[in-house]
Amino acid sequence: MTKSRRCVMGCGRPADSSTPEGLSCTPCDTKAGYENAHSDNGHDTIEKLTVKGSVFKTKAELEAWRDSERVFMAECWICDPSLDLSAKTYVERQGTSRAGVRHSVPLREAGQVKAAIVAEKLGESFHTEIKVAKKADRVTLVAEGAGETMELLWDLAGRFVTGTWSVNLDGAHDRIRLVRNVSEAYRVLGVAK
Repeated sequence: MTKSRRCVMGCGRPADSSTPEGLSCTPCDTKAGYENAHSDNGHDTIEKLTVKGSVFKTKAELEAWRDSERVFMAECWICDPSLDLSAKTYVERQGTSRAGVRHSVPLREAGQVKAAIVAEKLGESFHTEIKVAKKADRVTLVAEGAGETMELLWDLAGRFVTGTWSVNLDGAHDRIRLVRNVSEAYRVLGVAK
């Protein structure tokens, strides 16, 4: 396994290709920008600057510039080190763990099996119907009850495709919402996993 290129600033983070030449990480690149602006704009000496020793012609121009610079100074990582994200210790990601994850339906089952499991979970409070369209490679579960309708689609291999939930509000208007997965369908219908 190859390791990704590391930040040349020595923080240990992976280098970000969106930074100049792709040599540093985003926090270190941002800090370098703040260091440049801090010294170029004289954040340490902004209050000591006078019209006579500057490019400003009037005191009003100088004060307007100071006001605009103070806004930037409030976000400056050099003026306020507590804002410095590059100073935070980088902890490399240790991978993902699925320990303790509860699945709404088994991962490697056919669409018909998953639809049957969901229909069983919905129980008596919903009238359910499972439709299989082999030509369209779709398994559809339609659950109706208490003025609401849930339609969930899987392909025959068991991959969730989409879902919709609709509620009949006043006999004429329906409220329709997309459902991203079976777990969300359970939440919308008020069914415990």
